[in-house]
Amino acid sequence: MRQVSQPLRLTQHTLRSTLEEGKAAQSYLSPIIRVASVKTARKLRLRMRGSTYCSGVRTGQKRERTKVAGLEVHALQLLWSLVFWITLHEAVYLLLGISQRRLLVCWSIGPLGVTTTYAHEPGRGFLIAQLLAPAVLAALFLRFSLFESTPPPVLYLPQGVLAQVITVLASVILTSSIRAMMLVRDWRYPLWGEARLLRSVSWCRATGAVIYFTAFGRAFLRERFQATPREFLQTV
Repeated sequence: MRQVSQPLRLTQHTLRSTLEEGKAAQSYLSPIIRVASVKTARKLRLRMRGSTYCSGVRTGQKRERTKVAGLEVHALQLLWSLVFWITLHEAVYLLLGISQRRLLVCWSIGPLGVTTTYAHEPGRGFLIAQLLAPAVLAALFLRFSLFESTPPPVLYLPQGVLAQVITVLASVILTSSIRAMMLVRDWRYPLWGEARLLRSVSWCRATGAVIYFTAFGRAFLRERFQATPREFLQTV
């Protein structure tokens, strides 16, 4: 019995010693494990940040590619540029018409623009200048706003000479083609005096334009129609 009890005591002693060594190793390794877990967590965070940054860069590159491939339009800036373009053309046309005070009977502003009515032909040179000067100034302004202003209303437009020439020609055609045809018609079938005034006033009232008579126009109405501007407009 003594021989059997001695090996049991030895095994219990060895088990206790191994348990104590395991606890000591666990207490010694636990800080190391914690540090390793913190490092791995940081590595994972850095990897996730890197992946999000790479995805952001890729999406940014895609956006830049879509910008380069197409045109980016600033709607509000483009709208103001077009409004000023039309206003500049019509204002210069009206100022040139008012300069002929001795012949200008009336002028009107409506949805189709500005109209000037003369009692007699002021001269073909003046009519051509009144047609082309506003068109050229408006075309130059449109070219400047589209190709030289910073920032431009439309990005990634072709910057070549051909594109600028096409822009200027398109502006001249859009602003002056109808008036050019009406001017050719007046030269081919001349109509002045009372008949010209009646046709012009009837057209302006049909389009909803507001008509203003000059001092010469009021005197013209009193002399030819014995009426004031209000009475004349009521009868037309």
